[in-house]
Amino acid sequence: MKEEKFQVQKKLEVLEDLNKTKSEFVSLVSHELRTPLAIISQLLSLIFDETAGPITDQQREILVRTKNNLDRLKSIIDKLLDISLVERRRLKLRYSLVNINDLLQESEDFFVKMAAEKNISLSYQLPKDEVNIFIDVDRIVQVISNLINNAIKFTEENGKITVEVKVLENKVRISVVDTGIGITKEDVPKVFERFVQGGNIDPAVHKGIGLGLSIVKEIVEKHGGEIWAESQMGVGSKFYFTLPRFHAVNVLEKNIKEKIKNLLEERIPVNLINLFIVNYAEFKKRVDVGSQQLNQDLKEIIDAAFVEFCKKYKAPPPQITSYVAQGKYSIVFPGAEAPAVVFFCDLLKERTKNYFFRHKIKDVFIALGILSYSTTQDEGGVDFPVNVKEIYIGSEMRRYKRIDYKTNMTLLTAAGEKENIQTIDVSQGGVCFLYPRPLKTDTEIKVQMELLKKKKTISARAKVSWLKKTDRMPGEKKEQYKTGLEFISMDNKDKESLLSELKLYYE
Repeated sequence: MKEEKFQVQKKLEVLEDLNKTKSEFVSLVSHELRTPLAIISQLLSLIFDETAGPITDQQREILVRTKNNLDRLKSIIDKLLDISLVERRRLKLRYSLVNINDLLQESEDFFVKMAAEKNISLSYQLPKDEVNIFIDVDRIVQVISNLINNAIKFTEENGKITVEVKVLENKVRISVVDTGIGITKEDVPKVFERFVQGGNIDPAVHKGIGLGLSIVKEIVEKHGGEIWAESQMGVGSKFYFTLPRFHAVNVLEKNIKEKIKNLLEERIPVNLINLFIVNYAEFKKRVDVGSQQLNQDLKEIIDAAFVEFCKKYKAPPPQITSYVAQGKYSIVFPGAEAPAVVFFCDLLKERTKNYFFRHKIKDVFIALGILSYSTTQDEGGVDFPVNVKEIYIGSEMRRYKRIDYKTNMTLLTAAGEKENIQTIDVSQGGVCFLYPRPLKTDTEIKVQMELLKKKKTISARAKVSWLKKTDRMPGEKKEQYKTGLEFISMDNKDKESLLSELKLYYE
C-alpha cells in the first residue's frame, strides 16, 4: 500500500512537471509569434493604405481576408498566452479606480456599429449615478468585449442584445442578454471549460478554439467576482458576472472573525477598518524609504492616530492585525460610536496623504469606501452586524495604453495663441508633451496633430489633466513641464484615424 501511494505521488509529480513545461513552452512560443505577426500586420496595412503603391479592388479584397485571418491568429495567440499565465499562476491584475459606466460607453459606438452590420439592436442600460470600482481596466474590457462579441456572433439577424449594469448592495452585476440561438441545457454548465464549444454550434460557421470564456472566468474570479450563464435553445442566452464594489479584501479573515465574534457575543458594537495598498508589490517600489520602512512608517501613522483618537473620545484602544506581505492593515474598534470612527478615518487619511507628499509621491489616490454587513454569517451559522470602512491607497493609473510617439502638434489656446511642439507619447484618450511653462489644470485647448503613418492631420478639443516639472539636465537653463492632455471631443473620422494609427504601434 505504501509503495502504491509512492508510485501514484511520483506519477503526479511527473505530470505536474510536464504541465509546467507545456505552459512555459506555450508562453514562449506565443511571445515569439507576436513579433513577426505584428510586423506582417504593419506591412499589410502599408499595402492596404496604398503607401507602397496603388492596388486593385480584387487585391484589396484579398488583403481584407488576410487581415481578418491575421486578427484571428493574433486572438488565438493572445488566448494561449493568457491560459499559460493562468496555469502558471502569473496572471497579475493592475487595479485602478474607474467608473464602470464610462468604461462601457467608451466601446458602445464600436459594438453598436458591429451589431448593426447584422441588423441586430444593441442597447445599454446603465445607472444614472457613477459606479466607481477598483478593477484591472484592460482585463475587464477583455471580459466585456468577449461576452458582447459572442452575443453578436450567436444572434441571428433582427435579434436583440442588451448590456446592463445593476448595482447590488456590495457588488456590481453586469449582464449581456441576447435573443440568439441559445445553448443546450447539458452544455450550459460546460461553457466556461477550456476547449469547449456548445454541441449545437457549427464550427464551420462559428470558428473558435473554446478558450475565451474560460479566460473570462479566470479574470472575473481573480477580481473576487462570480460569473454564470442562463440559456434556452431558440430563445437566447444571459451571461452575468459580478465585481466587488470595493477591492476584494476579505473582511472576515479567520483571526479577525474570531475577534469580532467574541466582541459581539459580549454585545459590544463593532466597527472594522481595512487600510489596503492597491498593487502593493508595485507601489512599494515607488517609495524612496524602502518597503520595510514603509510598513513601519504606516504602523506609526496608525499608532499616532490611535493616540489622538483615544484622547478625544476616551475609548479603549483598537486592535490591529497587519498583513505586511499584502500591504493591508485591519483595525477592529470595540464599542466605538460611528462619529468616532469617521473622525479616525479622516485623521488616518490626512496623515497618510501628508506622508506620501513628504516623500514626493504625489500621484496617489486615497479613497474611502463603506460596506455594511448587517447579516453576515460566519462558519458557525451566527449572524452579526459589522460596519466596515475600507481605505484604499494606490498610484493613479492610466485608462488607456500609451505608446512612444514623437510627432508635430500645434496648440491653439482660447486666447488665440498658436504654438508648435513635439509629442512624447499618445493614446486614444490623450497626449503627452514637454512645455516651457506650466499650463493651468483643466484649461481647454485645441490641438492639431500629425499622424505619421496615415499622413494626415487630426484635430481635437482637449483639457490639461496633469503636469509634472522635469529635472533639468546639466547645462539646461529653461524649465520644462511634462504635460498630459485628455481629449474631450474629436470628430468620428479623426477618432478612427487615430485608432488605426495606434494599432500599427501596439505590438
